[in-house]
Amino acid sequence: ALDTSVDLNALDTSARCRLPRFSGAGVASLASGCSKLGCLRLSGASRVDHQALGDEAQAPVPPSGASRVDDRALAAVAAHAPALHTLHVRMCFAVGDDGVVALGASACARTLTHLNLGGCNALTNAAARALGARCDALALLDVNGCRKIDDVGVSALAAGACARTLTHLNLQVSASS
Repeated sequence: ALDTSVDLNALDTSARCRLPRFSGAGVASLASGCSKLGCLRLSGASRVDHQALGDEAQAPVPPSGASRVDDRALAAVAAHAPALHTLHVRMCFAVGDDGVVALGASACARTLTHLNLGGCNALTNAAARALGARCDALALLDVNGCRKIDDVGVSALAAGACARTLTHLNLQVSASS
């Protein structure tokens, strides 16, 4: 069993860490027991899925090396981490609007200062609208490679709650994204 009596404020499960796959019980315990979690890096994580984050519904297993982080995983993190200020879900191809909308509607929307969604190419203007509406502390937003976010999404950010705090916005779209 995971001891959650420690004040954990950062967790990096990205592919570069070479950690073994988290069990569903371990990460569910982490998500629900570490309410002070401030920094979470799930970028390209192939070892964490929505089941590991407390959602027991069955989902298809992605190809080897692909991220298992999806909308339900992102929603679970958002629901259990009200102090989250930094979140990296870069290259998590199964993350789409539903996960980001859940993030925008959660308590951590008010504490989130850095959000990296680069390469989450399923995101659309709906995700940008959700972030713009409630993320009033957001300073850095990376949506590099998110081709479906266009002028409408950028306008929603510029007119939203994050407009006064956003200092870095990466909208770059490479030829390969």
